[in-house]
Amino acid sequence: MPLFTHEHQIDMLLVYGEARKNHREAKALYGQRYPDRTQPHDKYFLWLERHLKTKIIEEEPNEFIVSEEVEINTLASIEVDPTTSVRQIAANVGIGRESIRKILKKHKFKPFKYQRPFHCRLTI
Repeated sequence: MPLFTHEHQIDMLLVYGEARKNHREAKALYGQRYPDRTQPHDKYFLWLERHLKTKIIEEEPNEFIVSEEVEINTLASIEVDPTTSVRQIAANVGIGRESIRKILKKHKFKPFKYQRPFHCRLTI
């Protein structure tokens, strides 16, 4: 099945509507109106309608917006104590853990459990 641009698909749907959802008439009408374009198979009109009815419209993800003050507080918490957990930072700053993770990711921090090197551990 050839790939069609969104503009071509919109034109196909308009022609399909004018043909009163008759895919054979739609193919003939589309061929008359747009002779220079690739002609779809007549079943493509049916597929296109069904596809657009059942397709889940994917919205663009919401842009992550957080105040500069919250970012500074989060980064300061990490700077003061790198062993602090994301959960503790979230409780101190007052926003969710996922927001803290996004801030850390934005500034290229990777959350991990801090472990001292073996030779630096105190023995009793």
